Amino acid sequence: MRNRTLPIVILTVAMLCLSVRSASADYVGTAVNRIFLDPESISVVADGYDVGDVVSYILETTPRDTGSTVGAASWATLYVPPGVEVVGAEIVAPNSDGTYSAVPAEDVAAIADGCGKRKCAFPTTGTYQNGKVNEVQQDTGIFYSTDPQTALLTTPLTVETTGSSKKGLQSVYNQWDYNQVLAFGAGDKTGNNPLALSGNRGKGNTPVVQIGSTWYGTGSPVAGPDTYYTNDYDPDCDASSTFELDLHCTGPWQRIKYPNAKIGGSGAVAPTTTAPGTIQNTSVATTAGHDFSVNGALPANTNAVRFVNGIRRLGDIETARITFRITDPTAFTASFNANEFCLDSTGSDTDKAGRGAQDNPWRYYEGNNHKCYDGSASGNLFKQTRYVNGVANPGFALSPGDVVGYEITFTNTGSTALSNVSLTDTAALNLTLLEPGNANCPYTSYDGDLPGPSYTPGSASGGTATWGTISSLGAGQSVTVHICGQVNAGLTGGEQVKNRAQVSYDTGTGTETLTSETLGTVASIIAGTVYRDNDGSGTKTAGDTGLSGVTVELYQDNNGDGMLDGGDTLLSTLQTNPDGSYQFTGYPAGNYVVVETNLPAYDSSGDADTVPPALCNTGNTCDVIAVTLATNGSSLENDFFDATSAPTAVTHTWAQVPEPMCRCEARH
Repeated sequence: MRNRTLPIVILTVAMLCLSVRSASADYVGTAVNRIFLDPESISVVADGYDVGDVVSYILETTPRDTGSTVGAASWATLYVPPGVEVVGAEIVAPNSDGTYSAVPAEDVAAIADGCGKRKCAFPTTGTYQNGKVNEVQQDTGIFYSTDPQTALLTTPLTVETTGSSKKGLQSVYNQWDYNQVLAFGAGDKTGNNPLALSGNRGKGNTPVVQIGSTWYGTGSPVAGPDTYYTNDYDPDCDASSTFELDLHCTGPWQRIKYPNAKIGGSGAVAPTTTAPGTIQNTSVATTAGHDFSVNGALPANTNAVRFVNGIRRLGDIETARITFRITDPTAFTASFNANEFCLDSTGSDTDKAGRGAQDNPWRYYEGNNHKCYDGSASGNLFKQTRYVNGVANPGFALSPGDVVGYEITFTNTGSTALSNVSLTDTAALNLTLLEPGNANCPYTSYDGDLPGPSYTPGSASGGTATWGTISSLGAGQSVTVHICGQVNAGLTGGEQVKNRAQVSYDTGTGTETLTSETLGTVASIIAGTVYRDNDGSGTKTAGDTGLSGVTVELYQDNNGDGMLDGGDTLLSTLQTNPDGSYQFTGYPAGNYVVVETNLPAYDSSGDADTVPPALCNTGNTCDVIAVTLATNGSSLENDFFDATSAPTAVTHTWAQVPEPMCRCEARH
């Protein structure tokens, strides 16, 4: 039996409120794409996996098209393999050079601070009452567990949820998730599976319980001592079979200290009788949790790390990084083939017609989204998207007709030479391979370190490229090649684009085959970079570098005049990635304006729709870019240029009625 709940101390800070766009269905599903070795760790294992090596892996998941474009949140779980200790965990974003950098946690979407549109599912008196549908899922950041119930199961359990578009039984790979689905999200419409134990029919809110004079929330996907709703459903919590008493224990998930992490509410937990409640995010910042820089590695018996991805949009790929210190190389590398190094993920409800997410996450649990690391102690195959239409871009959101440039690297990570190394690339889904030098393909040759490929572009399958066989690749040696493909015409939003690289080789004791697959989703994209303009030219020149943490907003340009007017609608706000890049995905065809707010001590010196020699002090607005977006279209290189010694920034005022209201003041 786990410890009974003790009161939790909450640090109260300013509230942050977010909004979410309308979507066309009830939730956004999730697909697990892959686990792969961080490019910056390849050199660490090039001479083999050794005790004390610190290696990082990137974890890729993506929103799956279930009819919606914006989801409230998702939860990705990495099962820690044997032979390692966890010394780092981060949410990351790709850089233009193919590396990854840590980024702050993102808030979940705004959700009703009451029972939600489903109305209150539980009694309004007694010790078992209604919790709030937002508070159960607003905790964000990264969490870990040492509880045996969160360990990876060799044989998954099965359960049917009420909301997943994947009908039928779902595989659940840990006992704890299985218990929570049974409690709060189980059941189907045919009666083949029991409805949720809580009595909420697998929908709506979760309950709160009173222990003594204190109320405790239940049902959080990361329930534990550092979350707002601390308690879980644990059939071992109480010796009786009473469901309410089995909600009296604290959940297993412990928080890792992380930038912009949020706790799901402030003050004391209390029941609600309000339905639906105000659509808002009531989470507050927290600095609680395990600090790697102070506390070192996570406990040796850590079996799972759970990443909370906040608001999500179709066309995104959610990336996280887990960092291990190897303690037993043999056990660690053996886990590659034993399906012990695995990742799963599940999505959540979405907004529909402005109502806010109306269900707790367990209704949409998708345990079938489960993949294990495809690796070997002998070699590492890594494929990634580097360019879209000749512009550095990770290629998560793609449009029909886009030309995508890929890079493929294979490294011998063993102690002896590999022979008969054969590398192929296949346009696996909705893609056609191209000849080198094709328009928008940045590569004039695909040869790289290998003899040029023989390939079949334009075939019914999209094409396959095969490079010349390497007779021998020495220990620690790598080969890198490139290839381009074009996204097929006629695709619609939500369809996936896949390109698959494969390598086979002889180790001396047998033949091994590794696969690495990139995934993109057909979705609209508005993207660009904010640059530090070192020479004040207002254009991209050598030496200009990306600016991190710059606020960029996307507005609906309601009158289509290409300016930021008082009647324009704010759709999304984000901060630039460490390399200065930003990206908005999943928006319909229409007119938009992208607006940048300068960092302190910076002024705008130019942007993508300001043509030199015109400067910002001549009346042009260098912090607003007009964008016209086609259906599932791409608008790239919407770049801003900021300088610390830029020309004097223009000062604008709001125009008077009946003229359009133009908000063009200098943004600092």
